Formats: sequence, C-alpha cells, structure tokens
Amino acid sequence: MQMLDELNAGPLDETSWEVGGNCNFLIAAARMGLRTASVGHAGCDVYGDFMAKILHDEGIEALERIAPQASASDSADSAYSSLTPEEAALLQQTLICFVLVDPLGRHAFCSLYDFGPWPLLRGINHLPKRAMELVENARTVFVNGFIFDELRLDVVQEACQVAMQKGGAVFFDPGPRCFTMMEGSRREALDTILNLSTVVLLTEEEASVVTGQQKAEAAARSLLSRTGASTSWCVVKQGAHGATLASKDAATGAITVHQSPGFKVAVQDTVGCGDSFASAVVLGYNNNLPIPLTLALANAVGAATAMGRGAGRSVAKAEQVRALLLRCLDSLQHEQRVSQAYPEVVLRQAINIVQAQLDLAKLTAAPAWWPRSMTRAWSNPTEQHDGLVPSPELTKQTEQEDKETACLPPLPGQTNELSSMVLSCSMFRTWSKQTEQHGCAHHVHKA
Repeated sequence: MQMLDELNAGPLDETSWEVGGNCNFLIAAARMGLRTASVGHAGCDVYGDFMAKILHDEGIEALERIAPQASASDSADSAYSSLTPEEAALLQQTLICFVLVDPLGRHAFCSLYDFGPWPLLRGINHLPKRAMELVENARTVFVNGFIFDELRLDVVQEACQVAMQKGGAVFFDPGPRCFTMMEGSRREALDTILNLSTVVLLTEEEASVVTGQQKAEAAARSLLSRTGASTSWCVVKQGAHGATLASKDAATGAITVHQSPGFKVAVQDTVGCGDSFASAVVLGYNNNLPIPLTLALANAVGAATAMGRGAGRSVAKAEQVRALLLRCLDSLQHEQRVSQAYPEVVLRQAINIVQAQLDLAKLTAAPAWWPRSMTRAWSNPTEQHDGLVPSPELTKQTEQEDKETACLPPLPGQTNELSSMVLSCSMFRTWSKQTEQHGCAHHVHKA
C-alpha cells in the first residue's frame, strides 16, 4: 500500500499515459469495423478526460459514465448519503492500476483492485437510463472479471439479463481476476455470469483454474456442460499455439471442438493480445462467420498486436492484420511456416473481410461508389452511392472478390445497432524501474 500511495501522489506527464484493459478490446474492435461503445466508471479527473478523448479519437461512439454526480446540495437520500468520505471520493476518481516493469521487461500490477474491499464503487446500485439504453441496443455485451472488483453482482447481472432479453449476446472473459474468485460471494459472481454468458473466453491457465481440467478441450467441454448454462461457445486462448473453440448445438446439445493454430511472428509484447483476439471473435460471432474463419481472424489480430509494443493505441490496425495474412498466404507458395495449417481458402476469406473493413472506412470518410463486395455491409446490395460508376478495372477486381467470398454470410450493415459495447472503466499507470518513467493505461469493460 505504501508504494501505491507514493505512485498515486499525482498525475504524471501525459506523454507516458496509455489506455489498456478493455480499452484494448474497444480499440481493436473499432479498427476491425465494429461499432462500439463503453458503459463504465470514468472519474471527473484528468485521467477520465484522457480516456474519453482517446476512445473518441479511436471511433468509440460513447463513453457512458455510470457514477452518480455529486454536488454541494446532495440530500440525505442521495447515493452518497451512506458512503464514507473515502468511498464518495472514489466515485469521482478514475481507478488506476500501475504496471511495474523490471529491466528484463517483465510486468507486475499494483492497484486498489488488489486490496479491496470489493466492490470498490459503492453507491452505484443500478445503471443510469442512458447506460441501459446502450445495453439494450447492443448486439454484444462484453464483460471481464475486473468488473466484480468495481460493481455489485446484481448490477452486472441485470445488465447482462437485459441484453439477452433484447436479443444480444453476452461475452465474458474472466481474465486473471478469476484467480481471486474461487470462493464465497466472488465465486457466486463468477458462476452467475458464466451461466449467463453466450460466449466465454479464457486462457489455458484460467480455464484450468475455473474448471479443474488441465487440457483446453476438456475445460471447454466442461464449461459448455454446466447445468443451467446459456453458453454456446467456449474459447480457450493458447498464445503462440492458437486457440481451441468448443461450440454447443442449441437443439441437440452436441459439442463440436475446433482447434486453430497460431501465426509465427516476431513477438515484441504480449500485452493486449487476448483483448485484441476477443474483438475478432465478436466480429465472427456477430456475422455468423464459419468458426475456422473466425479463429483465423482472431489469431491474426492477436499475433499482429504481439508484433508491436504496448497496449491501447498500440493494438493491431486492420492494415497490419491484412499484411500478416498476406504474408501467410504468400508463404504457402514458398513452403514457409508462418502458419502451421491454414487452408488457402480460409486465408483468402480472412484477407477479404479485413480488406472490406478498410474499404468501408475509406468510403465512409470520403464518399464514393460502393463496390459490390462491400454492399454486403448494406441493406440494399444493388444500391449505388453518389451516382458514381466503378471503373472496369475495379469491377473486374470486385467480381473476383465476390467469387472468393460467395460462401460467406453478409457482413453487418450501418444500422442503429451497436456491434459491441463494454461495462466498467478503470485506468492504469505504468512505472518502469528500468527507465524511471511512468505510463498509464485505462480499462473499459463491456456490458
């Protein structure tokens, strides 16, 4: 606690700040073409303002703050009336976690999340109306385990249930917080959200702790077989070895297991890889993409993020994902092992999907005609925009792309629905013993 107090003494130079956690997920998802928003706690301080600016600049459509606003005229029955001065102050501050980095580049984390008492954000007994509207209109609600350090189980549970009642899917990534959720009320929270979740994502180590099963496939099957569970997909992230995804048939209960290899890349930093991976799983699930294609995209996004250093705005861009996939496709012709076993057709489909997001971003920024391969993202596949006609060269290229992706379902359109959204925000600052400098990272969780 003494080190935490010293590190928390005051804000540092903004050049050393960075967003992280579920902000990694939000930014990666937005860069892959999903409409995203965040519901969570961001304080009325410089860190909360910084988080809001970064998310806005990255195209995240909303950062909905959930803490009740304090004022000098707070009445005895306000959300603050039963709080201690310390608890009330937390509602106005952005929660911070320090990432400690040693000379060998190894990471450790230090924050109020580690010390409790949980939940940290007392006084938040329900989500505001605007926040619930975002939940209701989201196709996907993404939650991770840190949310239970911040909010009461019933608040999170209500948001997940409302999303499901409105036809949304709930994605849950317990993350490293699952190691602190093995007993008592926190185990109840873990089990409750696991059972409510449509898709669960865990690392191999986390899956083993949660299920007691040592193998990825056995752990995934165990989670899908839980009594009363709504889970249809369980994804076990295996780092450089790729991922295992088990899916359960809603009608028969039959479980099918898919295993997908990783991509061989020069790893600079693994921070944010799992968050980035999850964004592509959401993309695939929302669009009913074949599971092998979804896993190929997810592994590519995670691997492209590992090639950079740091999280937040350093997570992979669509251009980097496309470049990795193209390199992998080229390696098939030169018998190199960039990927262990991706069929050419899967790689081509993945490249076309990423390219479609890049094209859509360009066309949205600069109005022009919409190629047929992109109109699958629109309600009217025959509509032409701005009265412009494509060149013969582009027409030929588009027709070829259409043939290659004819077996794929349509991509989502520009509708009023959010592709994905997050519940809860927290913030990190990083302290490096090697450089004697600090940095920051923010977390935003889906709901």
